[in-house]
Amino acid sequence: MSAPVLWFVIPFCWGGFALLFSEKQKLVTAISSALCLFLAFIALTIPINSMIIIGNTSIIFISSEEILGRSMVLERSAQPMLAFFYLFTAVWVLGSSAAHVHRLFVPIALMDTALMMGVMAAKPFIFGVFLVQFLVLITMPLFWTLRKGEGVGILRFLVFQIFGMLFLAIGGWLTASVEINPADSFLVTRAVILFFLGFVFWLAIFPFHDWIAMVMEETCPYVAGFVVNLLQFSSLFIMLTFLNTYVWMRSFEPLFTALRLVGILMLLIGGVFAFFQDSLQRTQAFSIVAENGFALFLLGVNTQPSIRIFLSFLFIRILAGLAWAFGAKILSWESDLALSDLRGLMRQKPFVGIALLVSFFSVAGLPLFAGFPLKVAMIALGFGQSSLIGLSIALGCWLLIFTGFKLMIIFLDPNQAPSFSKESFWQTIFLILMIVLLVGMTIVPDLFDGFVQGFQSQFSAYAIH
Repeated sequence: MSAPVLWFVIPFCWGGFALLFSEKQKLVTAISSALCLFLAFIALTIPINSMIIIGNTSIIFISSEEILGRSMVLERSAQPMLAFFYLFTAVWVLGSSAAHVHRLFVPIALMDTALMMGVMAAKPFIFGVFLVQFLVLITMPLFWTLRKGEGVGILRFLVFQIFGMLFLAIGGWLTASVEINPADSFLVTRAVILFFLGFVFWLAIFPFHDWIAMVMEETCPYVAGFVVNLLQFSSLFIMLTFLNTYVWMRSFEPLFTALRLVGILMLLIGGVFAFFQDSLQRTQAFSIVAENGFALFLLGVNTQPSIRIFLSFLFIRILAGLAWAFGAKILSWESDLALSDLRGLMRQKPFVGIALLVSFFSVAGLPLFAGFPLKVAMIALGFGQSSLIGLSIALGCWLLIFTGFKLMIIFLDPNQAPSFSKESFWQTIFLILMIVLLVGMTIVPDLFDGFVQGFQSQFSAYAIH
């Protein structure tokens, strides 16, 4: 038995097989969530590259496998991340039942998660770029089925993802020449520019940032939340892998200067746009743009502490994204998610309103929420660069916090109450669980510390020894 077969091939094949009988939604949900929990349990308990003894039978649990002519490798250091993502997917799958998501979601979500594991395992890692594109392609039928209107944003999303893949693939092809002659500054610059252009499309970097708002507004909030969270994580993972793998890239200082400047620009643009939106989903979309700016700035600082903050914040974003997507999906049954329709929301759906606010403030970094200490540390890093950079980052943080206060004022409006039904029992249970988990990250900040340490140890250039 090999780790890539267990965590990549088996869940992907099960997801594809489950598409054939997806009308049996409860059965598919039960089996898929059980499979995810089983894979997470194995990742937490059985070390890769060890021997498993069952009675008189022994099985060697190896780390590598050749699949379609390419080597797939999952080392022992990847197990915390494997456990986290399959636990994460299990919760999304279970939540889909309470949120009444389309029957195709569970099989495709499992296939998407397996492809994300493939991105982590692919060697050479540049082939992970094609797995990300495959993830986009198998999600498109679900996006298109659930679209609202003509689906212009969904098509734009597909085109930009393809452009990103092409630039990254060409940049990966150029790296072979750069490895041979790293002293050729023109060749290095050309390869870095191609890589950067690829991530411009993938990470919704200005001026190619509008697709993320259009996608989140045009399709099911729960499906969009899952896919966008997974894609943003995989894109940032590949970017960090590039920096970790190539010494010549880590030595190219203009790249890190560009990452810092573009990160600050995205943070400010995302914060301003989020504040002035009149749609719940567009507000969240531009919040993601701003948070990608934070991530790029931290990568641009290029130190072990900045990478630790970067990875820690990714976990908060993923969990907060789940709470937001679940709450928005419940509201989407009775509203088009315009903020004007959500005035007084707390009087009809209090748990949905609380979950949305806790999610947003956890990411925005309001004091006493999970993201606050990380945002403070990042502002300190900004002031370590210059006073202007520090003030710009602080301004970006406050723009997101003010956006959260704007949502809170709308939800608590005492003069209006939308004609919404109450949350169902299972929806309430799931919302309470997410609220407790996000608040728990504030009370116990080391809750996911083991996952973060394990993840960072995969990147030898940034591992803290």
